[in-house]
Amino acid sequence: VSKPYNLDLQKIFTVGKDKMLTLPEIAKAMKDNTLIMDQLLKLPFMKSALAIKAGIQMNKTVLSLMTQMRNITTAAMFATANGHVGSGASVADNFRILFDDLVGRTKDPKKLREVMQEALDNGALDSSTIAQELEQMIPELMGGSKVFGKTVIEGTTSDNVMKSLLTGKGPIGKVVGKSMEAYQLGDNLWKLFGYNYVKSQLKPALRNLDDVKKYFRQVYKYDFKPVRADGTKKSLSDALKEIAGIEIRDTYPNYSMIPTFVQNVRKFPFLGNFVAFASEMYRNSFNIVRGGMRKMQSDNPYIRQIGARQL
Repeated sequence: VSKPYNLDLQKIFTVGKDKMLTLPEIAKAMKDNTLIMDQLLKLPFMKSALAIKAGIQMNKTVLSLMTQMRNITTAAMFATANGHVGSGASVADNFRILFDDLVGRTKDPKKLREVMQEALDNGALDSSTIAQELEQMIPELMGGSKVFGKTVIEGTTSDNVMKSLLTGKGPIGKVVGKSMEAYQLGDNLWKLFGYNYVKSQLKPALRNLDDVKKYFRQVYKYDFKPVRADGTKKSLSDALKEIAGIEIRDTYPNYSMIPTFVQNVRKFPFLGNFVAFASEMYRNSFNIVRGGMRKMQSDNPYIRQIGARQL
């Protein structure tokens, strides 16, 4: 496996001094994770320009109290767009869970871990597209600068400054890190609400695994897999959680769904701010409309009702 620019797998895939081998398709998948901008960011002026862009973005978003409050309130529009309005889940309960975790006052860590792990395992929670975009930029601003493979700037002094300002190694960095966590709370609040809301919607609609299989064929256009990778069978509860996770992943912003082209544009200092978020708006809007129309064509009246609310 040749080393990609943004993945350091050499220490993992070695046995002693010998390199490990893998199948060609696996090697290609690893190398495909390389972005064009990873090479350009080795140039000194590109790294400096990206640092300026990241500083401005951070100041206007995660370090702005007004933007923090706006993020929490306007993220409710994702729930509204999906028809997740009314009884079915509690915003207040979800906010209390996430806020207690943020400030370190969780009364029941085990319950919090179970709630968060369930949503994470089913793909409902990932990260804030904006906060994650800023977090991804931080390591890219550190390290030496190279031209034609030769190090021209070691960057030791600038690295120390960046570590102090942007990581937990400095007092300012700790404030920045906590601000990013608070910004992610705004997105995760509504994702967790939407996840629980969808589960409550599906309980009267899908009474058994046969209903689940039909739902997958009609809405997602592929077959439901009743067996996990470890060979254990899924229960009806597991299936409802899986569907809820798919719905939230497809119709709420999710950084892990950003295409490679947008990832390249995101790293270019001279193009628009937070293109990942704009990209997700197009994907979410398309999935909301397509999902609503497919649900409206279902022979299950409960599913048709869910589709009508979504549209």
